[in-house]
Amino acid sequence: MWWRRDYLVPQAKELGKPAVNVNSYIAAENNYKHLPPGRTAVDWEFTAKLLAVGCNNGVIEIFKAPNLQQIAVFQYHSRIVNKLRWGRNEGEKVIFHKTENEDDAPTTEEPEKSTQLLLGSGSDDNRVCVQDLSSITPSSTPILTADQTLSGHTARITDIDWNPHNYRQIVSSSYDGTAQVWDVVEGTGVSNYRGHAGRIFSVRWSHTNMDCVFTGSDEFTVRQWRTTDNVETVPPKTNQLASTFNKGANK
Repeated sequence: MWWRRDYLVPQAKELGKPAVNVNSYIAAENNYKHLPPGRTAVDWEFTAKLLAVGCNNGVIEIFKAPNLQQIAVFQYHSRIVNKLRWGRNEGEKVIFHKTENEDDAPTTEEPEKSTQLLLGSGSDDNRVCVQDLSSITPSSTPILTADQTLSGHTARITDIDWNPHNYRQIVSSSYDGTAQVWDVVEGTGVSNYRGHAGRIFSVRWSHTNMDCVFTGSDEFTVRQWRTTDNVETVPPKTNQLASTFNKGANK
């Protein structure tokens, strides 16, 4: 089955049956006493045991299959969640560095080797957040701070994708017309692509070339580019597209 907004669509062999409103299952399983928020993003974890759901109020909920029991709530985004993407790291354990705080300075300890489940999210608040869900413990208490926050885009995040060759990296696309490669461990920019003349709606990493990324824009083009070819490492501080679209809206 797959999602279509608030509905769970049957498999191909069951397409004659109506889609199921998943909110009713979630509400019944978790004893909701209120109307649920609008669902805006969704992604299944690789083994289909966990379901991540983003909402229009910035909240991210994690549900455990098959009954869709809520096991975690994240509230670190301030606006609508546009994209969720699970990542799986099977190499050295990612230890997030937050150097803006001395207490969070990089550690010199040798990283452990274990499989990590990482959840990336992109929002209208212009940020990409990353959370480690490897050892998630069921709790109804909201988590207010992400393990890593990646800031620099000047407009909403439209899409994200993990580097399948290196899970230290995630790429994001934005309404600011750029695509940004991030180092999720250090929380820093690696490469910024500015080859589109419009807002970028989608981004995908090549599964055969670790240096190759594809992006699609509202200028009706799909572009292939290499992360090592870009001179800039972070998005521009001002949104060059904002004035263009504002002028168009005023005509």
